[in-house]
Amino acid sequence: MIDYIDQRARGHMLSASFLIFMALAALGAYIATLFMYEWLGIVFGVLVTLIAIIPHRLGKRNTVLYLLSTSLNAVGIGLSISAYYVVTGTPLTPEAAFLPAAAVCLVFWLLNLLISVFGHKKLFLSAFGTLIGLLIVLSAGLWIFAFSAEASFRFHAIAPYASFCCFSLILLVFFLFVTGLSLGHPERVALRDVSFGSFGAFVVVTMVVIAIISEGDVVDGIDIADVTKKKKKDVVKR
Repeated sequence: MIDYIDQRARGHMLSASFLIFMALAALGAYIATLFMYEWLGIVFGVLVTLIAIIPHRLGKRNTVLYLLSTSLNAVGIGLSISAYYVVTGTPLTPEAAFLPAAAVCLVFWLLNLLISVFGHKKLFLSAFGTLIGLLIVLSAGLWIFAFSAEASFRFHAIAPYASFCCFSLILLVFFLFVTGLSLGHPERVALRDVSFGSFGAFVVVTMVVIAIISEGDVVDGIDIADVTKKKKKDVVKR
């Protein structure tokens, strides 16, 4: 009975932590799109995450500081994500940021609820991991199609929702790992696991954002180079 209560309490704590984490990430991303320019979101995101190392290191003395480091990392992730929307010129509305974040939080809460009530941690983690993988593929597919020439004007409006949903699902993957480590292991400090996971989430999401933006820059560069070559050929022919 003690193990059950402890596991259920840990599940609620993880769900609450993820809710706060996603709220701060969504809020940080939305606000940053209003004030940041070009790649500045990533620069400030890195700075905030470096600051988060301090409370994480001090968390051994007071575990509450792990919440502070996790919150700072959430803001840093939001700042990094904002760089994608700023550089590509994709508008990020509050609805496009908070609705996908809320939906992902609901999925994570449901996972912890099922584990706390029925047990079978490995079974539910495997099932939800497969589901999340499929959702990432689906949201990424919608994200790419929304920018394609075949997509209608109305379909373009889905792009901000699909892209932020994809980012949110990536963050959820890290919390799934934390859940797997924390639940059923009362000797582990759950808040410390969450803090560690938030650092990993920042690195991966920032790398994804940089890769997407860089790919766009490369494509633009190729287009410019092709146009320049064509102009030179026309001049030579004349």
